[in-house]
Amino acid sequence: MRSVEQLIKAGSKAFRRRALDAERRRNLIVLADDFRRMAHDEEHGLSARGDVAYNAVRAVTSAVLGQLGYEITSAPGHHRDALEACCAELGLSPGQHDRLEALMDLRNNNYKGILGERDARVAIKEMEAFMSVFSDWLATSKRRG
Repeated sequence: MRSVEQLIKAGSKAFRRRALDAERRRNLIVLADDFRRMAHDEEHGLSARGDVAYNAVRAVTSAVLGQLGYEITSAPGHHRDALEACCAELGLSPGQHDRLEALMDLRNNNYKGILGERDARVAIKEMEAFMSVFSDWLATSKRRG
């Protein structure tokens, strides 16, 4: 996995140098927590639950990169590059990164109507593993300042 800087050096246009202020980062984390709760709410359909599981990951990705001083652009491939950079920062294994990319692909395929119960459960499981690592990273990054 590559860091933001490595992705930029490789030609990615997915990032621009601009730190998010503390309030906006907090809002993204609250949003991620809201999506996380919705993913577990069985009142919602499976497709919606899988979709919000990915949205939780996406919100955290924006918060992490914002804390590093970057904003995500709308350039082609921005979701994939942002996820890779976030996973590199959080120290996730290549396998974890691959599973999160698969979650992103599931979410994109959801528009074709192929998300089933197993897919939704896997999406929620991967989201939870990601959120756990993020919580640890956040606690450590707050101690660093």
